[in-house]
Amino acid sequence: MAKVVEFVVIFDDGVRKRHHHETEKGKVIYFAVQLEIEVKREWKVAIRYDCSHGIAHIDRYDIKGNQTKKILDLSFESTLTYGDWDINKNWLKYKQEFLRELVMNNYTNFLSMVSTEFQKYVMEHEAIADKIPLNALIIFQVEGDDDFNNWHKDISMRNREAGQPIVYIYVKKWRKHSSIEELKVAAVA
Repeated sequence: MAKVVEFVVIFDDGVRKRHHHETEKGKVIYFAVQLEIEVKREWKVAIRYDCSHGIAHIDRYDIKGNQTKKILDLSFESTLTYGDWDINKNWLKYKQEFLRELVMNNYTNFLSMVSTEFQKYVMEHEAIADKIPLNALIIFQVEGDDDFNNWHKDISMRNREAGQPIVYIYVKKWRKHSSIEELKVAAVA
């Protein structure tokens, strides 16, 4: 008769490891160890080491549930030990990678809105357009949102064309209906 061991370890709010293994006469006959991340009140698997279909492997998932499988040329015992250690050691990195797409979607959606509102603001305040060089790289900096600001600056600078002028748009105030009320333009380089 197989001996079953199963437990959960909480690493952080919304992050846990689920460990399950079965042994018979001291030999691992089945295992699954996985990192689970809570997204919108639903637990999702980010990474799993297991031996379904009789083959030791690792499955990596993105936030949408897309799976990438890699066969491991290890015994069940070694894969279980390695997988448990890997998740213990790297859970924070795996969490950040898993949630990156969710964060990116939030930032890109927000950026779409800010960019649209900026275009509308420029249409209403034509003198602002005179301060923006042709082909300028616009980097939005929204007061009170350092995470977004750092993300947008970083991604913009990584994708900047050689010699492209940079213009920072500091969004200082919003109208009541999510429109920019006031901003400052600072040209750089």
